[in-house]
Amino acid sequence: MSAGEIFLWIIVPYVAMTTFVVGLWWRYRTDKFGWTSHSTQIFESKILGWAGPAFHYGALAAIGGHVIGLMVPKSLTEAIGMSESTYRWFSAIAGAVAGAVCVAGFVGLVYRRATDPRVRRTTSRIDIAVYFLLVVLIGLGCLMTFAHNLLTTNPYDYRDSVSEWWRSLLTFQPDVEAIDLRHDQPEKGRFLSPRLVGAMQETLQENQQSLLFLNRRGYAPLTLCRTCGHRFQCPNC
Repeated sequence: MSAGEIFLWIIVPYVAMTTFVVGLWWRYRTDKFGWTSHSTQIFESKILGWAGPAFHYGALAAIGGHVIGLMVPKSLTEAIGMSESTYRWFSAIAGAVAGAVCVAGFVGLVYRRATDPRVRRTTSRIDIAVYFLLVVLIGLGCLMTFAHNLLTTNPYDYRDSVSEWWRSLLTFQPDVEAIDLRHDQPEKGRFLSPRLVGAMQETLQENQQSLLFLNRRGYAPLTLCRTCGHRFQCPNC
């Protein structure tokens, strides 16, 4: 494990979580009465009445979906009889609805702040910076939801990578290999990583099948030992 990987996947997440918790506590202790959203409801309430709830409820739903997706292991959904395909479509559609509601509310808030003179005069540089960061965050989230989950037949399976890494952080046993599988090298004389072999064994024990796509040149209908000519065959086929 390189120093850069330790910094990126272990140190940075713990620093971010510590800053979030300690920062909120410190701000509450030192500036309790300074907590305000600088509400402009008295200037304009018609658009704010629907855009504000839409943005916040949509964002909360999206955050809740991420928490569930990262915290609930695949083994739990399989134990209750939910297939991976069903889980994928359920989470993708729910995330798309939450994202659409959040985007609609956010567009309404931006339109309100840009078109109402009184609200526009109260806009600070911090507000503009926050709006910019929200555009980037919401845009990337919607891109991943629509382009990489709903509109593709091979979505990114975060439950076998980011999800395992995130749960390992909470148990103070960071599993960087869940992110970077280059550290899980095959044993000498083998071409499958131990992590993949273990997953295949678990699948076979459940009387299911595993299908591997091997990138190789040429065509060979069978595998023979170059020394003795023994023909290798799967005992389960």
